[in-house]
Amino acid sequence: MLLRPLFLALSSQSTVRDIAVRSSLGRLMASRFVAGESLEDAIAAIRGVNALGMLASLDYLGENVEDEAAARAVRDEYLRLLDGIAEHGVRSNVSVKVTALGLDLGVELCLDNLEELCARASAGGNFIRLDMEGSDYTDATLEIYERLRERGIENVGVVLQSYLHRTEADARRLMDRWDGLSVRLCKGAYQEPREIAWQGMPEIRKSFIKTGELLSGDEAKARGVRLGIATHDPRLIRWGRGRYAERSIAGNTIEFQMLFGIRRDIQDGLAKDGIPLRIYIPYGDAWYPYFMRRLAERNENVMFVLRSLVDELQGGSTRVGRRGGRSGRQGAVGR
Repeated sequence: MLLRPLFLALSSQSTVRDIAVRSSLGRLMASRFVAGESLEDAIAAIRGVNALGMLASLDYLGENVEDEAAARAVRDEYLRLLDGIAEHGVRSNVSVKVTALGLDLGVELCLDNLEELCARASAGGNFIRLDMEGSDYTDATLEIYERLRERGIENVGVVLQSYLHRTEADARRLMDRWDGLSVRLCKGAYQEPREIAWQGMPEIRKSFIKTGELLSGDEAKARGVRLGIATHDPRLIRWGRGRYAERSIAGNTIEFQMLFGIRRDIQDGLAKDGIPLRIYIPYGDAWYPYFMRRLAERNENVMFVLRSLVDELQGGSTRVGRRGGRSGRQGAVGR
């Protein structure tokens, strides 16, 4: 996609961000990919995907807090959302970014916040996924995961990005060390230099498949690995369907994972075929960087936003609903 570098650059551009977040039109267009700004919006979106036979993973948007008070505030919101999931009986785990919980301010602060979240999640039979951010944080994120496991915390998982050259080796090292490893495997959505990341889609797909096969093979089954195949790429979806059919019979634990509002056609097909599918649902007012990364991923996402913009300017009748559907189609939320 020719515009990918532009959107990734804009995702960290503060001037454009400030204009977008103050704009009702910007929030309207982002609503395709973001459940809303409140926990109530997020719970409603989870109910929508659950009604379609899908699970969810809820993420409170935000990265790189600047002080300890902000990190504690993010922790408190995650505690609130874990309580909300339990109270409303919706089927969702939780995804967190370590920089939102204070990693830039110190590993121990981040670990303390995460340990509290994992304890609250465990009390409700829930699970915490550590999202992976840019490559500057790969080592630190994996270190935090391992330190949590060393503390006896098992209801926590990681994300690996197939566009990084190191990913297959990371998967091997983690699998060799930890039983019950839980991995979300995705391509990766940040702008990375060619020295550390594949730039071409064939290489990224090849890395994805090699790592996915490692994490769903006989050895992975013996070690209790749980694999989340996180992609919207039709080629990888076809590979993943075949792998699921083969390995689920063998007893491996595999599910597909996709993003809220993206490739609803594929999501529908997986759900109708009874294949486990989890929808990543973000919410919160720090939606701008996430929104720009979604535009960078696919031409179709850009075209959707442009159509929404034209429709809004013309006062059309197909305005995008707050939770990702069109007016009159509440049942389509999150597909």
